[in-house]
Parts: sequence; structure tokens; C-alpha cells
Amino acid sequence: MGTDNLLQFHRWHDWQKIFSLVPIAVLDRPPRGNNIRSCPALERFRASLLPQDQAQLLKTSAPPAWTILHIPLNAQSATNIRERRALQSSSP
Repeated sequence: MGTDNLLQFHRWHDWQKIFSLVPIAVLDRPPRGNNIRSCPALERFRASLLPQDQAQLLKTSAPPAWTILHIPLNAQSATNIRERRALQSSSP
């Protein structure tokens, strides 16, 4: 998920149960952080947060386990990508 979803994750139904079921990777694109310091999910599950340099451990970690991956901004528009794929799918 993106940090935008992490910020409102506490509003999801059974959000704490989700953390206990699967490892979670959060993608943090520029601008960095999206004010996640005041995020209820971060506050609740801070102890199970893996540093980015240990993210490879996520796939074998028992939940709750999660990490925040700082990734570069992709200039491509998701809307444009979906439109191109739709056009390709509808072509004979």
C-alpha cells in the first residue's frame, strides 16, 4: 500500500487483524513521509516495523511485520497507463 493508505488504514474494518494476518509493505513516494508520524497504524505497530535495509526479511517474517520502502517517484500517470491498456485490450 502507499503511505496515503497507511494514514487512513485505522479506518478499515478489522485493520489490526489485517496486520496480524499478513506482512505489509508500504511504498513511500516523494514527497516523503506524508505525515505518517501521527499515523495510528504506525503508533500501534511500531515495534514490528522492519527498517528498509531489512525489507528482504519481510517475506519470511511472521505477522505482524511490515516495512516502509522509500521509492522514487514515477512520472507516468496511472490513469494514462490504464487507458493505454484498455485500448490495447479492445484492439482486434
